[in-house]
Amino acid sequence: MIDESSGAASLSVHLGQLVDAASPYDFSTATRTPLTGVGASTSTLLIANDVNHDGHDDLLLTDAASSTLVVLTAATDGSGTFPNAGAPSITLLGTAGVVASSMRAADVNADGVTDLVATAAGISAVLWVRGAATGGNWTPSLVSALDLDGEPIDAVVADIDGDGAQDLIVVEAPATLAAFHGVMESGTWTFVPAGVQTLAAPPAPGSLLTAEVTGDGLLDVALLLPEIGAISLHAAHNEAPLLSPGTLVAVGVDSVALAAGRVDSNAVPDLVVLQRDGEARVVYDRTDRWPTPGGSCLP
Repeated sequence: MIDESSGAASLSVHLGQLVDAASPYDFSTATRTPLTGVGASTSTLLIANDVNHDGHDDLLLTDAASSTLVVLTAATDGSGTFPNAGAPSITLLGTAGVVASSMRAADVNADGVTDLVATAAGISAVLWVRGAATGGNWTPSLVSALDLDGEPIDAVVADIDGDGAQDLIVVEAPATLAAFHGVMESGTWTFVPAGVQTLAAPPAPGSLLTAEVTGDGLLDVALLLPEIGAISLHAAHNEAPLLSPGTLVAVGVDSVALAAGRVDSNAVPDLVVLQRDGEARVVYDRTDRWPTPGGSCLP
């Protein structure tokens, strides 16, 4: 996590340890790394990914004060520290004051190297930051931007239709879900429009996710719509439109966050919401029900 309590930004890493059967996980051991090259900003986004493929997750964060992407390479000795804190960094947009609203890691062009997709407030484009691996180092560079009519607030890259190519799913303000099919044209990776769906309400920040919930082997899309207390589920297709209209699953207006995972004893994904009272609640399991696309159901 980013800690600014001392007045200067630093990175606090709580190391998970296997203790015993009675208390299997312990996160009390922590390391602290000063972020000397990063401005202290409450708008900073942080993700973990092993970008240089050395078996240790590195950290990628955005610094709103300088509109940069900062790469912190994890030490290989297992200490949980980052010897290169503060460098290197690149400018996300080349425009001062731009604040990234979302950032996700993905191998966009299927070359085996981690890339990033990002959105930024006030910018009508999704950014592709391509990673290059040379001599064990990962070097990012802003290579392209997918221009859109609206303002994107979140984006995720995944092989939605199962054809081996990465597709792009974008949430545009205030409540539009756009799909783009990834194709290689004349040696250049590009995204072709593959359908637009209107959401029933604005989604919660960061709630866009993909998970195979319909049982057909394709990655479906889910978002949390807190204003109406529902999850909007969009089944995937292997032809345009890439996603179906939203199926609403009522979860309650106190829901604030959404995740997907296998939390029960079967082998299919569940959807989990976090509610304001602190309760994490499993609300959907494919083995129980899958309503007609465009309809709704109660958990």
